[in-house]
Amino acid sequence: MMRLRRSTRAKPSKKKKSESVFDLGSLNTALKSTSVHANG
Repeated sequence: MMRLRRSTRAKPSKKKKSESVFDLGSLNTALKSTSVHANG
């Protein structure tokens, strides 16, 4: 999480917005997948 945040911060603000949202979505999906796997 920290590494990802640092990477996005270093990038331009223009790309930061789109990448930020994309990263959040990806993280959410990954978390959901992990949750399902752990529960299953």
